Amino acid sequence: MSELKTIRQAIRPLLMVNFLFGMGVFEFRKKQPPKIIEYAYTLFYLVLYISVSKFSLPFCNILLLSHTVELNRGVFNEIFYINAVLMSALVVTSRITAKTLRKVIVLVESCDQTMENIGLPKRYHSLFLYQIRGYGICGLFIVLIALEFFYWHLTESMIFFSLVLALLSHAPLLLITTCDVSFCFWVNKYLKLKFHQLNQLLHGMLTTTSDSPQHKRVLEMQYDSENKKFTSFRNHHVRGSNANANTMRAVKQIHLELIKIARTMNAAYGIQILLMVTVSFIIITSLFYLFYRILWLDLNTTDFLRTTMPTCCWIFTYTLKIFYINHVCAKTSAEAANAGDIICELYEPSTSREFRAEIRDFTLQLIQNPLVFTACGFFDMDHAFIQGVVGSITTYLVILIQVGDMTKQQQFPNSTVFGEHFNQTVSTLQVDTST
Repeated sequence: MSELKTIRQAIRPLLMVNFLFGMGVFEFRKKQPPKIIEYAYTLFYLVLYISVSKFSLPFCNILLLSHTVELNRGVFNEIFYINAVLMSALVVTSRITAKTLRKVIVLVESCDQTMENIGLPKRYHSLFLYQIRGYGICGLFIVLIALEFFYWHLTESMIFFSLVLALLSHAPLLLITTCDVSFCFWVNKYLKLKFHQLNQLLHGMLTTTSDSPQHKRVLEMQYDSENKKFTSFRNHHVRGSNANANTMRAVKQIHLELIKIARTMNAAYGIQILLMVTVSFIIITSLFYLFYRILWLDLNTTDFLRTTMPTCCWIFTYTLKIFYINHVCAKTSAEAANAGDIICELYEPSTSREFRAEIRDFTLQLIQNPLVFTACGFFDMDHAFIQGVVGSITTYLVILIQVGDMTKQQQFPNSTVFGEHFNQTVSTLQVDTST
């Protein structure tokens, strides 16, 4: 593979995959084509996705007719419609935010050049490999899920047709995963890598060691009784203060540029992340309730596995989406904030006034410009949000079980077994929620 010299070459897999699924950013030699071409491109994929959805859903219902229970078919249809709407919304929003994504690429080019000027490598090769691995792993995972669905709902009279329908029914998941991987690339790989490089550079400026901690260095300073101030170290542990001050100033500037890139990128993907997280929350809650209902059906082992295995795969997939996206956002924010801990260690009397002034300015900048990822400002993307989602899903699941069981109890008022099961289930879930 030839050497990657620009960020546009490094993100070529990202651009190609997004273009393939209808969310491409058009640029020919850094020039934007006429808007009519972009609108026609988006309209083509919008019509294509709607047509595929209308074509595949009736045949999928025929495929499921003799292989699963009515309850599972109903939830499958709801998920299919939700994913079809989400797929169309993602294509439209990608065209709306295309200008913002172009701005992100321009800002990244400028920031990379500034970092290279202070001796930090661009590392485009690792960025390129991350995209290849990410799209490859996610694509393989989705194909395995589709094959699992095909295995449990195989129709011997039309094997090839069943396989095609299984792949088409998981097409929305391919589009959603493309957005997830693209967003995680900018957050988890690019931004986290750049913040890590800056932190490593700041670590290299530390001179305190276990043998010469900061408090010992202060005691070794000579005191000028006439001017009433510390002058220098007895053991000549004096820094090149001018060089360090200039480096600190450059790091401070780059750190702020990275924060601006993160905010611009967050604005570009904010609507898509909000849509995906909302849809994932709805689907996870519905599938958990479906799984609860299936547990109390009188099914043999084969029918039980055929019904529950696809449900468990969908629950795992959408749960993993919420967890991973929020996890990478939290880790990147922590990496950006870690610079504050390092510069506090650098602030010591052995440095010049100019160097300490730069550190104070940097500290103020970190306080005023924290790195926070949001979904269009509705909620922060971090570990606290994962905890909130778990609590919300449990709460809504309790409500669904209560309403559903009360409805069944009204239909079968003489069923004492059902009443005991209802009370036991509600009590257990309420204890879990309070815990």
